[in-house]
Amino acid sequence: MHNEGQFDAEIMDHGFMAGNKGPQLWVKFKTSQGQITAFLHFTPDASEYSVKKVRAMGFQGDDLSQLGDGKALAGNLCSITVYHDTYNGETRAKVSYIDPLGGGGWQGEKDPGAASDASAYNALLRSEPKINATKVEDPQQYDEMNPPPGDDDYPDFL
Repeated sequence: MHNEGQFDAEIMDHGFMAGNKGPQLWVKFKTSQGQITAFLHFTPDASEYSVKKVRAMGFQGDDLSQLGDGKALAGNLCSITVYHDTYNGETRAKVSYIDPLGGGGWQGEKDPGAASDASAYNALLRSEPKINATKVEDPQQYDEMNPPPGDDDYPDFL
């Protein structure tokens, strides 16, 4: 099973298949951890997110059917985020985010109004016991704890 985390990835192959609620674009990626396939759904609820992922993979066209033959994206590099999902007792690795190469994964927005609205749940927060987190006081200390990967940690395609 593919490890969790964010990875630079090469697109190996892709194509469309019929899904229960609409077409699905499958995309096979190669990372330093192996291969993993993502499934992008084109339904009224999911297509907006799928189109953003298609653009993040470097698709320059304006017709999604051009992705059907596996050539339009093959060889492109991007960044993917992988997580493990358990359903009916079976754990699988899945791709959650696809960003342009060097993208930092999903970057949340900072909405002061939403933050203010969240204060309605402060009583619930106060009822939950506090847990002390480990903090890195010195950024150099963090760098020493997490050295940069060696040459063997990068995939061949980079």
